[in-house]
Amino acid sequence: MIIEPIPGTDTYRLCEKETLIYKGVKYEMQKGVISDGASIPRFAWAFSMPPYHPRIIRAAFWHDDFYEKQHIKKSLADEIFHFLLLEDGTEKQVAKNMYDSVKDFGGPAWVRCKKNKKNREAVA
Repeated sequence: MIIEPIPGTDTYRLCEKETLIYKGVKYEMQKGVISDGASIPRFAWAFSMPPYHPRIIRAAFWHDDFYEKQHIKKSLADEIFHFLLLEDGTEKQVAKNMYDSVKDFGGPAWVRCKKNKKNREAVA
């Protein structure tokens, strides 16, 4: 995954299209997707990782894109997030903690993204 920082922000942009196959289903993330990394409060970095750590950034990008597009269920987006964390070498307990966090506390972000999607569709 090739990403670049967006000057003056705490976000990164995907530089080329990414493809993921999970349980036989192909997903695509388009070039230009923007992510703020994993939403981990600073105090939690001690027992997880910083938001742009190489072992979590791919999972964070995909998770952000799934939430933004809303073309799969939240539970599947969270499951794939966990899978990618493990695939990229995140320790099992850290990956479980991060998965539990998005599963249990990601609801407001999912609702916000759903509302934003409806607003974008209304304008289009």
